[in-house]
Amino acid sequence: NYWTIEPVFAITYMPTPAWEFSAKLMYDFNTRQEDYSPGPPVKIDRTPGQDFHMDFNVSYGLNPNLRVGLSGYYYRQVTNDKFHGTDKYPAPLKAALDTIEGGQGQVWALGPGIWYRHGKIMATLRSQFEFEAKNHPEGYNVWFKLIYPF
Repeated sequence: NYWTIEPVFAITYMPTPAWEFSAKLMYDFNTRQEDYSPGPPVKIDRTPGQDFHMDFNVSYGLNPNLRVGLSGYYYRQVTNDKFHGTDKYPAPLKAALDTIEGGQGQVWALGPGIWYRHGKIMATLRSQFEFEAKNHPEGYNVWFKLIYPF
């Protein structure tokens, strides 16, 4: 229950028709979140920290309709969450909120991808392994995207 303003910058470089290097950089500015619940029965207002994240791909075209390569992303929270009105809570809860406030997350992910085009249809399948996680869960992602323009 908060808004995020996210400017985006994307770039693709194709030194040859077969090779493609792409990146998308994003920065998130978050608004105040009312009634955030770090655990029942506590409700408190907070402003989530600002985030920087980027997606990147390197691919090689095996033919005009099929590409294979690596894809990944990087995420980092660059400013702390801010909690509002914590002075009314007992010292142990305030200390716990201060710990959360300083827990900036970060994670890298990298894995193989395949891109296929048939007529107007485009399909992508990517799997990514997360690593170097700090204050952030670490796992494995599989992404499937099907695009059909109307």
